[in-house]
Amino acid sequence: MKKTARQFTVEDIKRFAGIIMDAIKNEGPIAKVSASTQHKVGDIPRWNMPPLVTCGGNCKACKFNCYALKDYDNYRVKAVSKSHARNFNAVRTDVDKVEAYLTKWILRHSPAFFRIHASGDFDVPGMGAKYAQMWYNVAKACPNTKFLAFTKAWDVVRQVPFYELPNFSLVLSEWTDVLEAPEDLKALYPTSRAVKVIEDAHEDEIICPGNCETCGMCWALKDLGHNIAFEIH
Repeated sequence: MKKTARQFTVEDIKRFAGIIMDAIKNEGPIAKVSASTQHKVGDIPRWNMPPLVTCGGNCKACKFNCYALKDYDNYRVKAVSKSHARNFNAVRTDVDKVEAYLTKWILRHSPAFFRIHASGDFDVPGMGAKYAQMWYNVAKACPNTKFLAFTKAWDVVRQVPFYELPNFSLVLSEWTDVLEAPEDLKALYPTSRAVKVIEDAHEDEIICPGNCETCGMCWALKDLGHNIAFEIH
């Protein structure tokens, strides 16, 4: 069955942005890893940030179909916005404290896989590359866990050598024919491309089967020597 892509309007985006900013304003800096069941990501532990405000300028390419924004338009909106806001505020208040918390949590629970940003990205306003560097430090301190992050924050991740870490899979997020990753970064990292129909996938792109728990290919793309494509949904 063909997937139906959600198309948000300008009014939707403005409403979601208001929800996000209101949550950031009213939620304190309490960081927390999420491990509850979520479609596609499943029970793989993850750390999320607010969409839109951490995605930088490249957000305009995909925000009207943003997967993460679906949670801002259903019954889960209050819990989701609070969780994202607390992580965002914790990072901006004391990034070193968040790094210590995440390192301790991952070492204690020893997950085989960890997903960074099922929502959000590395471009935290006013922090430059400090937040991305925090994740580099966490992954280096937790060599038995494999980390995965998709990103459109080219200028930020260019400053942090994630390619040095054998347990870190950084995947550059491209968007149909609208947004393509810079060539210098594509020389270092694999790409993930959102396509309107799966027939638009390139020959070097693996097709996303849609369930991270039973797949795990994205954590090994650089070892497999492939890029990946998924249908906008």
